Amino acid sequence: MPSKKRRGRVHSIQKRIAIIYILVFTAFLSFLGGMTYVIFQKTLTQQVMTDHEHLLKQSQENIDLLVSNINYAFVYMSADQYTAEILNHQDLDTVSAYNYIRLLKQQFTNFIDLPATDLNTVYRAYLFLNPNEPLAKWLPSYNITSENMESGVYNTDAVKDASWYRQAVETHGELVFTVQKDEDKTNEIYISKLIINPYIFSDSIGVALFVVSPNAFAQQIQMPQYAESTTILLTDNHKNVIYNAAPSVGTQPSSTDILQAVDRNQIDNVCKTVSINGEPYIISCNQLQWGWYMISAVPYSSLTSRMRPVLYMIILILIIVILLGAFFVIFAAKKISKPIIMLTKTMEDYNAGEVPNLPDVKLPNDEVSQLYASFADMTSRIQTLIEGIKESHNRQLQAEYDALQAQINPHFLYNTLNSINWMVIMRKEYDISNAISALSAIMQYSISRRDSEATIADELQHVEKFMVIEKLHYGEKVQYSCTVSEACNDCMVPKIILQPLVENSIIHGIACKNGSGYIQITGDVIDGLVKLQVTDNGVGVDAEQMNQRLKNEDLVPAKEHGIGVVNVNNRIRMMFGEQYGLIYSSNEEGGTTVTVQLPAIKKSPQDKLAGKFLRQ
Repeated sequence: MPSKKRRGRVHSIQKRIAIIYILVFTAFLSFLGGMTYVIFQKTLTQQVMTDHEHLLKQSQENIDLLVSNINYAFVYMSADQYTAEILNHQDLDTVSAYNYIRLLKQQFTNFIDLPATDLNTVYRAYLFLNPNEPLAKWLPSYNITSENMESGVYNTDAVKDASWYRQAVETHGELVFTVQKDEDKTNEIYISKLIINPYIFSDSIGVALFVVSPNAFAQQIQMPQYAESTTILLTDNHKNVIYNAAPSVGTQPSSTDILQAVDRNQIDNVCKTVSINGEPYIISCNQLQWGWYMISAVPYSSLTSRMRPVLYMIILILIIVILLGAFFVIFAAKKISKPIIMLTKTMEDYNAGEVPNLPDVKLPNDEVSQLYASFADMTSRIQTLIEGIKESHNRQLQAEYDALQAQINPHFLYNTLNSINWMVIMRKEYDISNAISALSAIMQYSISRRDSEATIADELQHVEKFMVIEKLHYGEKVQYSCTVSEACNDCMVPKIILQPLVENSIIHGIACKNGSGYIQITGDVIDGLVKLQVTDNGVGVDAEQMNQRLKNEDLVPAKEHGIGVVNVNNRIRMMFGEQYGLIYSSNEEGGTTVTVQLPAIKKSPQDKLAGKFLRQ
């Protein structure tokens, strides 16, 4: 049966090693292949975006050049002195007026046909004379949409209320772009400008208007190689679509969806990848010089379709490498698990005996041999620890026995004092009886081992017992009073902290003084702190020296004067923290005051076992 169990575990180890290696190897190769694909995808996307931005920039420059040619013609009109001389003639008759009109039209045609302007894309051009010009009343007036409205010079009566005309007059020399729709709903772009008189800059000749088809702008757009899936929009400064070059294949988003994506993602003069109707698109938005926008939308799917062959190649390579790796891993798993199996068999053999006795087994010089040596060291340490635990247990039993024995002597002394007290009472020596009772109470309070802390009320009772004995010694030389707030009574303090202070006041203060003296204990709770003060009118001490000693003294109790003030200070600091303890001060009328400062903590019944009132 044991051998069958071992064979089952052997196969489990081999399988686990093979599975883990295959999973790790597959995960690593998948990660590597995925990273390769992602890097290639990002590189291709970045290249496409760079090329796309370059083509859009070139298209923008072409359109800006077209508008610059139109503006160049306007500038020629404003600077032409011959035109100004024609318009400057006054008192015209019919014949002379028509002659000047013929010359003005010829000059206007020359402006349109300037070689430098290249205005082949302008298919209508007009000059509307200012009504104040003498020739204006001799010119015909037509609506701009009239069929009889050919390129030429006209009166302003029929167009003076048009928006493009008003804007040209109001901007005073700036190009005005407006989009108009004719009767067949075909967009037309109106480019108008106020023509300034070259002799009187505050005066104008009229308003020139060029009517341009959107196709003229479309011819300036450089389409990318993937134009079959790219949407190009030309909008005005209010994002109204002027020209829409929608792709001829596939389902493409509407111009409204594209414009909403531009506004939502704040795309301005940059390329961004955004989602439109759940599909990713690369959108670019560039602003032209006069405030219009050129927007392009390239579906991300057009890029991923080019990357599919690369993805298929990566997947094929991964499958081949994983199959080869799996064959190698299975072979390696058997070789790796063989020494582990040997170690397992050795450990099971050792488990049958009480004390391990490891035989000399040849193992490869690798981690398995270290594991074998560690197992030998571990069994040796376990035996040592077992022996140590037995010895420690025996010492603990001996310590408990000694502790119980040590409690007998103090209790024997306490019981003996109690017997003496009854003998003194029988002889009616009541003063001695009171002293013995007080000493017995002090001893009982001091040797109690149940707690190392007490309430302030217990401490005050302890001082009262101590003063009974001192009264027998000093009589009326020492007067004692206690005024402590009831709020202090339940507050916890280290045991025996007031009696040493009172004892020092008697021995080092009042006993050395001529005449009688007093000791007064006061206390109250202020802002969560207990402040107890022991005041005497003895000979006094150097308060600064005492405070310095308390500050620099190591946490080792002083051996002079009984428990001592250093011991009291150290125990308070150990229990509550360095910010608490004793403070000495000298009284103006003589004597010394010792202030005990500690936190006002009241001990609840469930805290007695763990001392939870100690500093957190």
